[in-house]
Order: sequence, then C-alpha cells, then structure tokens
Amino acid sequence: MSKTLFPLRALIIMILAFALWATAAPYPVHAATITVTTEVDEDGGGADCSLREAITAANSNAAYGGCAAGTAGLDTIAFSGVTGTINLGSALPNLAESIQINGPGAADLTIDGQTDSFDGFSIIIPAGGNLTAVTLSGLTLTNFRHALYGASVGLEISLSDMSITSSGQGGGSVNNHGAIYVTSADLTLDRVTLSNNTGYRGGALSYQPTANGHTLTITDSTFTNNTANTGSGGAIFLYPTGGGTTSHTITRSTLAGNTGASAGAILVWVNGATSTINISHTTFSGNSATTGTGADAAYFTASTAAAIVGNSQANITYSTFSGHNNDTNASTTGVLHVSRADSSSSSLSVTRTLIANNPASAGGAFRECTAGGGTTFGGSNNLTNDTFCAGRTAAPTNVNSTLADNGGHTDTHALLAGSNAIDALVVSATCVPGTTADQRTAARANGLNAGDSACDIGAYEYSSTLTVLAIALAQWGTAATAATPLLWLGLALILLTLTLLATRLKWNRGS
Repeated sequence: MSKTLFPLRALIIMILAFALWATAAPYPVHAATITVTTEVDEDGGGADCSLREAITAANSNAAYGGCAAGTAGLDTIAFSGVTGTINLGSALPNLAESIQINGPGAADLTIDGQTDSFDGFSIIIPAGGNLTAVTLSGLTLTNFRHALYGASVGLEISLSDMSITSSGQGGGSVNNHGAIYVTSADLTLDRVTLSNNTGYRGGALSYQPTANGHTLTITDSTFTNNTANTGSGGAIFLYPTGGGTTSHTITRSTLAGNTGASAGAILVWVNGATSTINISHTTFSGNSATTGTGADAAYFTASTAAAIVGNSQANITYSTFSGHNNDTNASTTGVLHVSRADSSSSSLSVTRTLIANNPASAGGAFRECTAGGGTTFGGSNNLTNDTFCAGRTAAPTNVNSTLADNGGHTDTHALLAGSNAIDALVVSATCVPGTTADQRTAARANGLNAGDSACDIGAYEYSSTLTVLAIALAQWGTAATAATPLLWLGLALILLTLTLLATRLKWNRGS
C-alpha cells in the first residue's frame, strides 16, 4: 500500500465524521420558526404566511392563516423570498411572547406604516412568563408613530442591522416621542441607522427607564438628521426616573446633523435617579441647538448646547466633535454643557477628545464647553479652541471638516497629515498597542507617524494610507468570535489533518 494513502484516507474519514457529527450535534433550537412567504398584508386568508399572521401565530401558539404554529417560549419569524416593501394597512399585533424577527437585510426589506397614526412593533404587556426578550434584525422600518414601542419591566430589546427612518411624532409635549420609545426595559442597538425621524424630545430615540438596573447600549450606529421639533435631544432623549440606577453606553457611533431646542444631539435629564452615560470612540458632527428657551429652559438654566446637555455623570473619551456652530446666545452656550436643576450632583468628564471646526469659536463668541453653577467639568488630554474646556492642551490643527466613510460601520472626521492630534498620547492603560482601537476598529498606537507607537486624540487614528483592509479584517475577526465552538473545533480538526498529511508526505520524500 502506498504510504500516501493512509493520510489521504484519514483526511476523508475525518471530514466525513465531522460532517456527520455536525449534522447530529444538539444545536440550540428555537421553540418554533415561522416563515413569512408574502409581502401582502393579509390577515387570516390565503395559503401564504404574512408578517401580521406570523406574529399572531407566535402569540397564540397556534397555526393562523398560512403560518405554522408558534410554541411557548422563544419563536423565530424568518422570511423566504420576501423582498421589497410590506405596506401595512393597520397596526401589527402587539408582541406578547419572546420573539426573534430576522429580516433578509435592511436594504432588502422595508416595513412601511404609510402613516404616523400607529406603531410598528409594540411590546406593552408586563414582561415575564413567555415574554422576556425581543430581537429585531435585517429590516427597514419607516413611516410609523413609533417604529418600536416597548414598555415592559424586565424585558430585553435588541436591534441589529436595522434602518429606521421617517418615524416619530412632533408637536406638543404629551406622548410625542421619537422613532423608538422605550421605558423600563434594557435596550441594545448594534449597527442601526436612525435618520429623518421627529419627536418632541428625542427625535430618533426616547429612552425612559423607570426601574433599577436598566441599561442602554448603542454600538456602531448612526443618528442623522433627526429633529426634536420644540423639545430637546434631536437624536436621543435619556430620562431616567424612579430612584433607580441606570447606565447608558454609546460606542463607535456617529451623531450628525441632528437638531433640537436645548440639545441638538443628546439630552440627558435625570429625575430622581442615579445615572451614568459613557461615550467613547464616537463622532458628533454638525448638530444644532436652535434656542435657549422652551420646555427645558428653566430646568437647564436657559442653556443651549449643540451636542450634549445633561445633569448626570457623563464620561466622554476618544471622541470627536466637529462643525457645531450655534449662533443663539453664543456667549453662554456651546458644544458641551453640563448643568443641574437643584442640589443634585452633576458632572462631566472629557478625556482624549477632539473639539474642532466650530467656526464661531475662533472669534471667541462661541463657547465649546459651558457649565451651570454647582457642577463639575473635568478632563485631560483634549484639543479644543476653548480655554474653559477642562484638560485643554492646545487648539486642534489639521482635522478634516468633511464627515466621510473612512472605513468601519460609521462615518468619521479624518485627521490630516501634520495634525497635532497624531501620536499625542503616550502608551498607557488606555493606549495599548495591538489592543486599543478607534471608531473604525482600526488599531491605535500603530506607529504610522513618528513610529513611537503613541495614540491619537479623538475618534480617528491617523494612517498615512487608509488601512481599509485591516479594518475589514478586524470586523471579520469580531464577527468570527461569535461562531459556534463546534465550527472552530471542526476547523481545528481539518488543520490538524492537513498538518499530518504534510508531515507524512515529507516522510515519503525522505524514504
């Protein structure tokens, strides 16, 4: 028998064994998968399964219309051959049990409410029992009162790879929230784009936790051209109440072109609660506050800020603020503002952050950082024109004023050659070569400028040639970590077999 036959046979046998094992392996399964087969918004008729019928089947755990029955527990709604637009004639059924709704992709399938008179997906019954988690992915939602409304204590809501546009309510101060309105639930947004939405407060997102321990997590997401018509928080309104402790995290995201009264991008208003917001590797660009008066004027000491207003503990690091220019009450307003309404504690810490390209600041009239009485504004290693900004080391130079796709999931302001933000931070616990990454997930401390492996200030890490391939590989690596252990074991077996084969062939050549 040829000496090469054994390793070849071994390779075939091991691959076949792995395939059989993978087929028989006990993967975690959902209680039921209900497949939508038509874009027609039908209810109870025909052989096809519509989205409306699928939700009813999942809620009732019984077959409905052309849809298979759901079962108690987590059901999945999938789509087969359904692309384009599902035009709804009325509100979808409320989501009453835990569910995953997995669309084919935000660019491939749109759910259109055709009006702002009803919500898209609603969860308004008490969580618990068979309702503990709702996950939406791969869809575009448009033209709703609220594209998502969740008001169930103890619920976990997750959105990923979504686009939400032209939704929300403007006008008066009562029940007029933005595209996403969530209370008393944990909320996660990952790779979600919210654009051209409108609300009284929080044009894109109004998050109002009323119980202890709730969290908001936003990653790799974009908020653009959202508006709070007469209120504040053009993009996001955070309003923790009820005496609990809440946390909010925004990472590797971009908020651009949003408009509100007292806060163009984010309003944080803590009422009887303890709240922390952490913002890192994030870009704020061209947001605008329109007035220092209005519903929030007294509470925020008649202050106006183009980017963030709050009376909570806010921490901002490795971020970029560019292109903010508020002409209203310019001597007392700015890009960042912290205030308090009473004797409560309120502080803002800004570190390793770049505040640039704010036209009026050069003339001294426009303040980039302001604070109300009794508040704390701290920071370090920041580049800004405003000497009031804590931790200012110098005015920034050579920062591209154009927001652009420089790689990664979200747009950024690139540093130009010669910028004083480049390599301005020495290696430390927050600047680790090969570990710390910028907003695009490109490696920091890359040594591409002076070669000293230092980090750059702001959301963007400079490179002499854009390392789009490196960024793509980094994103692939992040996704790959989510692969099943079984897949990794199979790959390891194949690599081991190939190694043995190579070794055997080497022996054959030597014999």
